[in-house]
Amino acid sequence: MLRSEAENSRWLWLIILLGFALRMYGLAQESLWLDELVTAKRVHDTIGDLLFGWDSETQGPVYYLWVKFWGLIFGTGEISLRFWSAIWGALTIPLVYTLGRQLFTNTGAILAALYFAVHPFAIYYSQEARPYALFLFLCVASYILLLSLMRQHRWPLAWGYILVTTLAYYTHVFAVFLIFSEILIFLAFRREREFRGAGRYPKPFYLTLLFLCLLCIPETAQNAAAMFSKMGGETMASWIPSPTVRDLFEAPVKYFMNPYVGAAALLLVSVLAALRFYSEPRLRLGFIFLFILGISFWLLPWIVSLTVTPVFVLRYTIPGLLIVIFLMATASASLQALPRQLFVLALLSLTVYPLWNYYTKVDKDPWRQAGEYLSARITSNDIIIPYPPFTNVPIRHYLLPHLREQVMRADSVKALEPLLNSAERIWVVDSYDSKRESYRNMLPLLNTWGRKSAQLISMRQKTSIRRGFGFARLR
Repeated sequence: MLRSEAENSRWLWLIILLGFALRMYGLAQESLWLDELVTAKRVHDTIGDLLFGWDSETQGPVYYLWVKFWGLIFGTGEISLRFWSAIWGALTIPLVYTLGRQLFTNTGAILAALYFAVHPFAIYYSQEARPYALFLFLCVASYILLLSLMRQHRWPLAWGYILVTTLAYYTHVFAVFLIFSEILIFLAFRREREFRGAGRYPKPFYLTLLFLCLLCIPETAQNAAAMFSKMGGETMASWIPSPTVRDLFEAPVKYFMNPYVGAAALLLVSVLAALRFYSEPRLRLGFIFLFILGISFWLLPWIVSLTVTPVFVLRYTIPGLLIVIFLMATASASLQALPRQLFVLALLSLTVYPLWNYYTKVDKDPWRQAGEYLSARITSNDIIIPYPPFTNVPIRHYLLPHLREQVMRADSVKALEPLLNSAERIWVVDSYDSKRESYRNMLPLLNTWGRKSAQLISMRQKTSIRRGFGFARLR
């Protein structure tokens, strides 16, 4: 049983070290996949493009500005690009503990830190060169600062909250749901005894929110333009499908990255958490907080997806992982002594189980193997045609530098035909299925041309990966 602040501190340091080790382990084991290679490409973009070139690839400039300066110094290899995601993921562990102490109990807080440290969803996005680990870090920090501010409004603290929340807003578009959730938290908590000052003297909070909104105007304009563009036709975000009711209710299960494990873990947790909600009124604010998070990061994006345009993607909802983490911790803390220890071990076993597959099997696209395979076989007279065309980025990244100019992107049948008619030998790299009509029209032409004489080599067999690669050597 955790009895003292010093003991809590020792446990927390051990948990942080464990979480950091899990996030650093195997960081370079797999090649960068398609979205990560977009990050690698943007290291070489201008600062103006990063600030004002919003689309579904960039999401927001903060992460990419950081990666640009880091990548220009340390390169765009797997470890370099993924390193800071691992750092932000590890730094989120003490923030989860701090937030847990503000809303739940000391025991619940340390258990929340432990569950977060080993949770597969948190580890996965702490090992990916994308903005999700940074986004979650900023969201948790923003909640901590908001609750501290509501206890006693001080302008130095208020400017810290404005800075952190603005950075989150300029990191990922889903930060709009962060701000929405914080407005709901302010309205729901301001009448409580420990936050009563926020209700009696609301003017400083309204001014704080006003300053925050003013700073967010430029990104709001770009987000709105991107949203209207997505609604009006095909964009890079057109791959997002319209969610179903099942997608909404399965979100917490999918965080475990194994549906059976997720269902079993949540089944264990839900009954105990519900009982604790009714038996301990002092935890009511914590459960209200989790309820608001569920509305903000699960329900609202789902409604937007059905009524405006699809935006509901599980990794975008990563702040919703806090709901699962704190429910697990609260359920565990409701037990005493030996039953608690057994329950924590059972829950940890279920949570950690998917990590075995994650660390031992290939789950990212093997572009590195693709580049090595092509680099060893193509000649200076060959050309490489990626299908779909946007996969030219990963092919170029992993090819030997002197061969990169031989990758020819063709975005339509009209652009493809001259390449097929003029080339002596073509390598077609077939990777993803595409929903775009203009891309699908290219497939019959490639297949017809390839039947003249084709040798198919399956990278799927070489890498044991579900999303395999077919290398068609066409003569």
